[in-house]
Amino acid sequence: MLRFRTAAILCAVFVVLGAVISGAGASDGLGKLGAVNALPGSFTVALSAALTVYAMTKWGRPVSTTQAVVGGIVGWNVFSDSPTDLASLTQIAGTWVASPILGALICFVMLFIVQNVFEQQVFVLSSNSHAETKP
Repeated sequence: MLRFRTAAILCAVFVVLGAVISGAGASDGLGKLGAVNALPGSFTVALSAALTVYAMTKWGRPVSTTQAVVGGIVGWNVFSDSPTDLASLTQIAGTWVASPILGALICFVMLFIVQNVFEQQVFVLSSNSHAETKP
């Protein structure tokens, strides 16, 4: 088992690596959505995203910062009468649907490999059809 400090350091390292390696792709995708070409607009988009994440967290709802930022950009585009690229918005929204499905499929394949190829019992179905983890 990892200590909390070690896990936090590993998490921080991989978050920074992900931002450095793939961060430009996310920025490019959000940039295609619409242009926030004024400092007050950038501040408003960031503040609206932060307030959205805060409110959803207080209400105990799952929240994505990406969704909050996309909403802020679309709101800025509506306010400033700027066009919103619907193709980019559709692509971004499509990934929100596809990501959990892809994650579930990858998890299923990985568990199948662990359980069948490596012959490790991962879980057992009980008589009441709830999955129980095997110690």
